Amino acid sequence: MDYKSELLLDTVALCDLSQFNPIPNNNNKIPDLALSTSENMTITNEKTLLKQDKHHPALRIDFQDSNSLNYKPLKVNESKRLNFYKCQYKTVKQRINNTNWSDLLRGADVDEVVARFYDVIYEIINDCTPTVKNRSNKYPKWFSPGLRRCMREKKQIPRALQKIQKPTRLRYILSPSS
Repeated sequence: MDYKSELLLDTVALCDLSQFNPIPNNNNKIPDLALSTSENMTITNEKTLLKQDKHHPALRIDFQDSNSLNYKPLKVNESKRLNFYKCQYKTVKQRINNTNWSDLLRGADVDEVVARFYDVIYEIINDCTPTVKNRSNKYPKWFSPGLRRCMREKKQIPRALQKIQKPTRLRYILSPSS
């Protein structure tokens, strides 16, 4: 047995974990580990919207911890952000010019003066800049535009294949353009 396997088994034993995934793939192997210390875990095979991978079936894991049944649901992130495209920059400039900075920033403690300065600046910016809700995107933020395009194209291929009956057309469409 190799070092990584031994390390995994030692960790499972040390943490008193048990494997709960009884669902094999098409090769009659269990590729996904579902480890837990609780006996209150059930795993079932789930139907998916997209075509399932033969080697990694979709799993539904229901876990109920008998020690603490009062879980709070996750809050939906309805955070807002400043929309600087619609900021009233002339008003910001006027308010900064009309602020009596010498009286406001007078003090012995540098940290206190800096804190007051930022309080005034943030107040002006927040008053003059509208907020917008964060858009929930179909794809994660880290997906590049090229990757998003590839994902869209991947979803369109099965539809295109249904329309095409002749293999010569298929070769023409799927071949890279020269």
